[in-house]
Amino acid sequence: MLDTVGWVVLAANLLFFPDLLDVLIRLVVRASAVKTGGFGLDPDPSVSIESGAFTPYQKRLHLRPLAIVASVHNAEDELPEFVEAMAPYGRHLWTIDDASDDETVRRIRGAGYRCLIGTPNRKKPGAIKELVRSLPDEIETVVVLDPDCSFVNSSTDEATDLEKVVFDFQRSGMSAVCPRIAVRQDGLLSDFQAFEFCMSQLLGRKSLSDFSVNSGISIYRREELEWLLERHSLSVYAEDLENSVILLGAGRRIYFDDRLIVETEGKQSLSGLFSQRVGWAFGHIRVFSERFSDIRRIASREPMAAYQFLLYLGVVGMFVAPFRALAGGAVFLSLLNTVDEFFLWGVVPDVAITAPALFLSVYLQYLLLSLVVLLVAVPRGERRRYVRVFPLFFFYSVFLIAPTLIGFGNWITMRLMGRRVFQDHYQDEEGLASHVNGDRIWEPA
Repeated sequence: MLDTVGWVVLAANLLFFPDLLDVLIRLVVRASAVKTGGFGLDPDPSVSIESGAFTPYQKRLHLRPLAIVASVHNAEDELPEFVEAMAPYGRHLWTIDDASDDETVRRIRGAGYRCLIGTPNRKKPGAIKELVRSLPDEIETVVVLDPDCSFVNSSTDEATDLEKVVFDFQRSGMSAVCPRIAVRQDGLLSDFQAFEFCMSQLLGRKSLSDFSVNSGISIYRREELEWLLERHSLSVYAEDLENSVILLGAGRRIYFDDRLIVETEGKQSLSGLFSQRVGWAFGHIRVFSERFSDIRRIASREPMAAYQFLLYLGVVGMFVAPFRALAGGAVFLSLLNTVDEFFLWGVVPDVAITAPALFLSVYLQYLLLSLVVLLVAVPRGERRRYVRVFPLFFFYSVFLIAPTLIGFGNWITMRLMGRRVFQDHYQDEEGLASHVNGDRIWEPA
């Protein structure tokens, strides 16, 4: 029979075990689905795309009209890098200024790019809706991009990676495709975020076949994007998840394609990361509460869809989170006692929730998870970057529990009291209250 310490250790490990189990499930699903064999380390769409035997030159020649669209707001400081990154794609670029009060419009137009002036400040979904509506009729494909992002082009032939992926997408019959989002290397914190993105995309999205989840940077059929934006809340919180739920709930299909890589800036400080994840968690629970009927329809499509949207995002992602926070607190106390016993200080009391076995067992479980991700999800050429990260990834994951719970708490207090316990950087109180109380963020005149 287990004693008190044994039960505490078992309970804590069970609360963190879903992460390891999820990695193993997605490995099996991904390995059985990829065309290239093995564990699917090579860049490849999450579904089989048959677009014909075209050369890169032919793909570029027969590419149907596309537009790269971006919403910008007070982006003056980001524009030099953005302008330089978009130089190869400038003829496709369309931007909308979302009520900036700096030199954003003048500098974009001065660089020779189109820039629609938008007022009032609508936030990204509303601004993109207005911009897409103004595009020329011949545009068939829309690439939604953020101004702090850039396409990575590894191609050495006549067509860029973007053109090849869009060419295949245009012949796929799908509604949208999500490229791989990679975090630029800029210190230890960016490496943690990049490692997390490898896990969530190269395992997570790639295991989802044709019911993948969009990111903020995605490629859409124009008519599908216009259709979903008419049904969108236009909230900036989890707007990409809401896009996916609307499309998938209506029976549309979305896939993931890591042949196209888009680089983005990671958060440079713990406070910035904390605010970001508070907003992400708020959006997570918002979409679930407002779009649950769509989520039920998605889950009815096949077992992996039910696993992703009901079990992983719903049960584990939301309902287990408070209990995991308690386990995380116990693990922290156990870590303190482990250090205390190592140095023979005798300061931390020896009780069940401070037993060193608690920290060591949960940490080893997460170390195994991180090692598996490093070896079977991270591309071979990128693994050296994460050698110093994967042994510490457990601590990064535990840190993210707090902003997640606060984000959920923000949604509850907004519903009950009309205000948040923590104000993130995405939206002010007035605009957020307008949406939570049932109003749309912006309606066209």
